[in-house]
Amino acid sequence: MALFERISLLIVQDDAYVCRLMRQVLFNAGFRLVRTVRSGTEAIGQLSALRRARFGGGLGVQGIDIVFSEAYMPGINGVDLLRWIRQDPNSPNRFMPFIMVTGEADEDLVYGCRDVGMSEMVAKPFSLATLLQKITHVIERPRQFVLNRAYFGPDRRRQKGEWSGRERRGMHQVRRFSSEQTNLNVMRGQTWLFDLPNRLKPKLEVDPSLAGMPVDYSADLVKAEAALASAENETRDYVLQAGNRMEQAFQALVKNPAEKQQALAEIAQVARELRGHGGTFGYPLVSQFARSLHIFTESVQDINEDVGDLLKAHIDVIKIVVRQNAKMESDPIAVEIKGVMGKAMDKYTRRRGQAGLDKLFGTGAKVPSAA
Repeated sequence: MALFERISLLIVQDDAYVCRLMRQVLFNAGFRLVRTVRSGTEAIGQLSALRRARFGGGLGVQGIDIVFSEAYMPGINGVDLLRWIRQDPNSPNRFMPFIMVTGEADEDLVYGCRDVGMSEMVAKPFSLATLLQKITHVIERPRQFVLNRAYFGPDRRRQKGEWSGRERRGMHQVRRFSSEQTNLNVMRGQTWLFDLPNRLKPKLEVDPSLAGMPVDYSADLVKAEAALASAENETRDYVLQAGNRMEQAFQALVKNPAEKQQALAEIAQVARELRGHGGTFGYPLVSQFARSLHIFTESVQDINEDVGDLLKAHIDVIKIVVRQNAKMESDPIAVEIKGVMGKAMDKYTRRRGQAGLDKLFGTGAKVPSAA
């Protein structure tokens, strides 16, 4: 049996292609129990149904061990879903490990997810090695859960040593609970620490002679990377189609500047997707240029010729990167492409001055350049 064969995952991802690809990659890594949904609403529906089936006496009902969710989605997003799992009475397991995936791991988002009860965060673009490392971590070394007036979730203190600051949890009021079958709402008012058995680690298919040793998933990683490599043509088409969507939105903007908000919103959405997925799919330059484009479209106030030129330059180089298969930033073609983008930025600076560039990208902006 494969190492992860008995671990069940729920992937919550609004992009159909990415959702399908992640399922295939994880299947090749040995995960045989993988479900996918396209929204937070669908995820809540499936998890609620699992709870009803379990408490309705259903036999052989396969639960969910780990949720792997995109943070930014229309409607109920990843943060909303996590809050529901941790707080709603209809949640099948409030202690369920939850890995949040985001392309914008800014400080506010990290702390926001942390304060709702996130287990781990994966910032896009991420490698498959990072993905398997995060999954293995929540299986092997789950953090103790804490409940108090303001928080329920994994202990937010990750330091292994003794805490040297002021203890704010009121340790004289700390209580320990050893079963998860309880109404958490009636326990608020004190600080509770939950000593729960690790139910996931025994599911790993590990050679008994290696018990107690760190889990070795290197062979599974090789298989996952092979699956990603075999999807190279599909991935290339996916990125090119995304580039075409941005091109169409740009042409609509040129024809009707009065509708700039809708066109810029479409470009920004696609750029946000690509800044996260590009590096994961093997195109780090796509992530770099898409990040620059995303910041650009979020900052633009007025449309003029200079802004249009810089917008078009971003879209063009993203498509060129994929068409020329410029995967390594050190490759001559990649350096040339970065030079093209650098010249576009320099042209904008000459016309609008550094202040104009700062207004779009922040003080001292020089991204992306040929360096």
